[in-house]
Amino acid sequence: MSLNRTASAALPFLIGILAGAALLTLQQVMTGGNFTFPIVSSSLFAFSNSANRSVSQHVDKPDWLTSAASIGAAHEEIRYNTDAGPVESKLNVHLVAHSHNDLGWTRTIDKYYVTAVQYIIETVVDQLEANPDRKFIQVEQAFFYRWWQQQSENMRNRVRALVASGQLEFVNGGWVMHDEATTHYTDMIHQMSLGLRFLRSEFNVTPRIAWQIDSFGHSATQASLITAQAGFDGVFFSRADYQDVANRQQEKKEEFVWRASKTLGESAQVFGGHLYWMYDPPPGLDFEDSAAPPFIQDDPLSGEVNVQKLVDLFVQRAWEQAKVTRSNHVMFTMGKDFAYTNAILWFKNMDKLIHYVNLDGRVNALYSTPSIYVDAKQHADETWPLKTGDFFPYADSPHSYWTGFYSSRPAFKRYVRVCSALLLAASMLEAAVGREALQAWGGDTDGMDLVGSGVGRMMVPDFRALDSSGGPGDREGGNTGSDSNGGAAGVGTAAAGSGGGVGAGGAGGAGGGAGNGGGAGGRDSRAASTASLGEAVAVAQHHDAITGTAQQHVNDDYTLRLHRAAQEASTVLTSALAYLILHPPPPPPLSPPPTTTNSTAPGPTRAASGANPANTPAAAATHPAAAAAAAAAAATAAGGGAVPHSPATAGADTAGGAASNEDAAAAAAAAAKAAAGGGDVSSATSTTPHRAPLEIQHTVMEGVSHGRQGTLQGTQGEGPHMNPYGPGRSHKSMHWRGRDLLVKAGEQLGGTERAEGVEEGMGNRRRLQERPKLLLQTCPLLNISFCPPSQSGLAPSKTLVVVAFNPLASARTEIVRIPVSTPSVVVTDSTHQPIPSQLIPDLLPRPAVRSFYTAAHAGVRVTPLEQQQGAMSVVFRAEVPPLGYSTFFLTAARPGAAGVATSSSDWSLGLKQQRGRNTRSKKGKGKSKKGKKKAQKDEYEEEGGEEGYEEEGQEEAVEEETQSEGEEEGEEEGGEEVEIGDGVGLGDEIVFGKVVGGRPASRVFFSKTSRGMTRAELIKPNGKAFATLAAANLSSDMLFYSSAESGAYIFKPTADGALPFRTQQRVPIRVLRGPIVEEFHRQVAPEITEVYRVYPGENYAELGYSIGPLSEDGYLGKEVVAAFSSSIQNGGVFHTDSNGRDYLKRVRDSRPDWTLSVTEPIAGNFYPVTVGAFIGDGAAQLSLLVDRAAGAASLADGQLEVMLHRRLDTVDNKGVGEPLNEDVCVEDKCYHLVVVGSLRFTVFPDSRAPPGTPPQKASGGAAAGAFWRRDHSQRLLSPLQLAFAVESTEDLAAAEAEAAEAEAEAAAAAAASTAPDPSAASVDADSASAAPKGFLWRHSLFQSAQQEVVRAGTRGSARGRAAAPPDVYQLPRSVAITTLEEVSPGGILLRLAHLYEAEEHPVFSRLATVNLRLLFAGQEILKVTELSLMANRERASLRPPLTWELDDSDGSEGPEVIMGQAIDNSTLVVELGPMEIRTLFLQLTT
Repeated sequence: MSLNRTASAALPFLIGILAGAALLTLQQVMTGGNFTFPIVSSSLFAFSNSANRSVSQHVDKPDWLTSAASIGAAHEEIRYNTDAGPVESKLNVHLVAHSHNDLGWTRTIDKYYVTAVQYIIETVVDQLEANPDRKFIQVEQAFFYRWWQQQSENMRNRVRALVASGQLEFVNGGWVMHDEATTHYTDMIHQMSLGLRFLRSEFNVTPRIAWQIDSFGHSATQASLITAQAGFDGVFFSRADYQDVANRQQEKKEEFVWRASKTLGESAQVFGGHLYWMYDPPPGLDFEDSAAPPFIQDDPLSGEVNVQKLVDLFVQRAWEQAKVTRSNHVMFTMGKDFAYTNAILWFKNMDKLIHYVNLDGRVNALYSTPSIYVDAKQHADETWPLKTGDFFPYADSPHSYWTGFYSSRPAFKRYVRVCSALLLAASMLEAAVGREALQAWGGDTDGMDLVGSGVGRMMVPDFRALDSSGGPGDREGGNTGSDSNGGAAGVGTAAAGSGGGVGAGGAGGAGGGAGNGGGAGGRDSRAASTASLGEAVAVAQHHDAITGTAQQHVNDDYTLRLHRAAQEASTVLTSALAYLILHPPPPPPLSPPPTTTNSTAPGPTRAASGANPANTPAAAATHPAAAAAAAAAAATAAGGGAVPHSPATAGADTAGGAASNEDAAAAAAAAAKAAAGGGDVSSATSTTPHRAPLEIQHTVMEGVSHGRQGTLQGTQGEGPHMNPYGPGRSHKSMHWRGRDLLVKAGEQLGGTERAEGVEEGMGNRRRLQERPKLLLQTCPLLNISFCPPSQSGLAPSKTLVVVAFNPLASARTEIVRIPVSTPSVVVTDSTHQPIPSQLIPDLLPRPAVRSFYTAAHAGVRVTPLEQQQGAMSVVFRAEVPPLGYSTFFLTAARPGAAGVATSSSDWSLGLKQQRGRNTRSKKGKGKSKKGKKKAQKDEYEEEGGEEGYEEEGQEEAVEEETQSEGEEEGEEEGGEEVEIGDGVGLGDEIVFGKVVGGRPASRVFFSKTSRGMTRAELIKPNGKAFATLAAANLSSDMLFYSSAESGAYIFKPTADGALPFRTQQRVPIRVLRGPIVEEFHRQVAPEITEVYRVYPGENYAELGYSIGPLSEDGYLGKEVVAAFSSSIQNGGVFHTDSNGRDYLKRVRDSRPDWTLSVTEPIAGNFYPVTVGAFIGDGAAQLSLLVDRAAGAASLADGQLEVMLHRRLDTVDNKGVGEPLNEDVCVEDKCYHLVVVGSLRFTVFPDSRAPPGTPPQKASGGAAAGAFWRRDHSQRLLSPLQLAFAVESTEDLAAAEAEAAEAEAEAAAAAAASTAPDPSAASVDADSASAAPKGFLWRHSLFQSAQQEVVRAGTRGSARGRAAAPPDVYQLPRSVAITTLEEVSPGGILLRLAHLYEAEEHPVFSRLATVNLRLLFAGQEILKVTELSLMANRERASLRPPLTWELDDSDGSEGPEVIMGQAIDNSTLVVELGPMEIRTLFLQLTT
């Protein structure tokens, strides 16, 4: 409030009158406690280092200011002593100045930065410079990095000086402060590494303290991995269960040594502390308290001097805190959310506080940081309690359990996981090709088109624009995201269309198209990289992002950032795949590399049929018609060598049309020409059909023949080109800049065939430019069966090319499901050989849901009837090599043609009769009153008609049943039920699953009476029958909790417990069966659809679901769970994963290190699940794996439930301020969110082998279940990445034939040019011609053909196995690659993780080894440097961890810790012990 003019003028006179009285009574005013002092004494207020302080300069005053000056004479400059350090004999109070800056919560990231964060950093810098005793900690690097990029060099130097002096200290160091319940450890490492590497690069500093002050509970992985193994000395947090906190305070255990991993034990322990005042200042000392800020008033002229009062309060708070911890050091966190926008307000008051408190003398106050505090604790003569496990679940009061956020915003949680998987895969491909080479090739628009309809085009939603400030924008028509794009496609609008604008502002630039023709939001597509997605995924780990606890418009902003970045990363992925297919690496060296000299087979010789492909030119032309002609020519040229029969020639017509005679002739000529070099090829022939995997095909890149490459590389002393990235990476100017640059490059590098080689290269280039462009694109809406390339591209003259990339370092076979629009499809593999496939209707989600979400996220309007009539998918098993890709071809065919996909048998019960289907009626029990039939209606149908998305023509109907009085419960009322189909499962019991081969497989039983699952088994072959390894009665149902007080954070169900959606027993069911997949569908309720999937020969089953839109039905909230009930007697014990690492034991209604008073028996038993959970009883074990983070519980023996969806109309008063009620809108129609997802489950034995059992024999039982969980969790986390292209069948055949011819010519020329004598040239030409030719449809990254050939010759007994995969190097099944990215040209960051805990598995819980030379067999490794976990320091430079003395009772022993030894540079073998992660930097040849 401002003074009026009169009062303002009178004020100096009033002060003059009061001044004398104030000075006379000053001693009395400031006397209190046990000390007194003169307030104006300059000696008491002086800084100890006055040379560094600014001093007021004397200014001559004019005569007319004399009276005013006399008034001011009573004042001296008050200066405060703030240079205190710790005092051994006193209680030391460490004041830690901080500001907690959320990367989004109730405002967007941009809004927080613009309105607060930039001012916080700038004013803090000014205030730190004003007093060198002051200190401040900076936490969230995403904000700091943004600010840093906007600063002048002068400002940067000022900040560097503050960092160097220790005044500005970075703690935590991550891009964000991540959540610890719903994040996966790979994403936690990623976001931490992003921030820490920035700090190392800019400031050469490594933070020492982890600062997780606002995540909602704290994980074991945070302590053992992200803190201890990352090299931190301590971790501080503020949210632990209120009962646990009370117990710790009573026993002085607020600070402790945290040993969270049984496997890593003491090697991964760290000092931990729970902050006494949360992360706020002690009560009464908050200088930004809007109600009553406690500004310290020490002006002797003031009538409100409060120094003594605040000193007393400070001392009181200090001793209060000292009572609950050990040693004479306590920490006051002087800050809060977005504090210090005006930093002088805090620092000036803290200066006074330190000065007066230390004058008081009862305690010692000092500016400090968490690292100074931890050092003080470590040097104290104290012992410390030991903490194991984690701090979940978290409750802040008896009826306030923070277990709801485990499952809040499930669609967004899924989208984060999808983007994380895309990031890993795209980074691998980017590293394999090389960013420079990829971008240069992308600039060659004759070979690629990165914009518009080209590579990387994604069928994705076009998002509504946010407002320019990053706020919520126009909520009308906004789309909060469905479970699309494998999860949440996000904040879409119906206006996607083609080329719609992404919107202004935000990540990725403004106005880029996102629909048909969309690039990456304003970015130059030629410079696409994975960096943007890396940043967006890091931001998504923020503790208010992935948790689902931000406001809706903020969550929209997170999704938008992910979406834009995913577009760019998809461009990288599809570009790299196209690059590798069209530009495969050159032929291998002519002699085996030194690492493979133990081979028993000569270099160019391949194994017999089975283990490896034929060595004949018959495999050169990969299209059926071209292959046939090539085979015939090769047989003649080879002197009568046997040629394997290929069924592809007979099936050419079924693939959509045979190649022309000219194409076949060209292929034949090419094959004959290649074979003319001589050499025996008969050893590789076979009389049985087999495939020629093309992953070992290495051809010349566009522009330069192999002969030219050999000459150029030879001048550098490297011999023939071995670069698996292709010469375009090391000599990209030779390939992309035209003839002049090619000639110039040749002149610079020398060679006798300079002009000839260039001209020949240009000729090859001209020919190859005439190939059809491989315009790959992704289909992010596959989870709702929407993929325009596959659904519109299967015309009679077209071929759908499907490229499946495997990010795992082991070969895998996965079920691939692709929506198609034709009922007659042929699927062929990379060699154009037909493979088994199955055609199956797409019933999940329902047609109306699919129609609505394709409109919302792709701008495509398809009526429900059209969706229903055309919704089908082809399903097949895809075999993909490790760290590699395979290509599959889908073509339309005549019904009944060879290789056509098998149609699924279809049987249903309780559905309306369909035209043309067999039906029979079944009389029900009870009275003859006929049950009514009514068409199912849901929110999509309320308005009717096409505009209301009514399910016109929908088959499904729900029987409305009533019971007569006196009728027994469960008795069906009279009436007709309709069975439709071919009679499958006419008995009451329906059995899915069977053994295929010799592996154990799952069998699942369903009942027509109960309309659900009843039993699960694991069986194995036993002669002509089978043996049951494990079995359990097993059922599942969708239930919901009614919640009147739940919110985004809190789960607080009513006392009713879980309620059923299903109100009658006889729900509609439908059974689909075939050779690849068997499905049991049931419509549980109008908003709930389930499908159980069993894959014959596989040892697991899936529960797919579509949940929503959730109706209110009089409830204020619904929280949906999938509840599994079994006969397993687990005694209240179950296990959940910790961020995907250790599995932790949970006990119902209990905590491991304190006694729980049960106040919420449901919510208090939910735990976070990132990957999976399991229960067991010594006989059988039930395991569940999730496709996104969720909450799970075992509330009764044999029971395991997972929360899948939440819709709430209430708030929980935890700050977010709005209910969790997500809508999806198209134009003016909005419906509640529908979530589509799946769970994997299986039953395994739970027995454990007795001690002394040989490891291989002990691998069954519980160990087998452990292997399944680890193996399948990797498959779920790193799914196959699919890319699609539609090509003319005829043009594709012609292009393959021409490519084969060009490659054969180049290979023969290369062999001749590098041969030392004519005889050697003949042999080399033979070896060059022996490799398959054409496009590289199948390949393992970083592997050379020669390496594969040599290892194939050493396999011995495996040589004759037809089913053996290509013999490329695979990592041990206990090791995963969690990071593989290019950080500089030729510089690869590689992170390897051991997946198993100690004693988890008798074989895989051992020391594992990885041979880097074999992993990168196609590339020379120049140098290997081991780094810290976060890749911000060399491991050799890490300080040893701090040591702590434990209480005598806490020295418990665990299993022996096994760690890998230092890398031997002579062998380049990396060792990893259980739960160990090693981070390496590899410099490869470029």
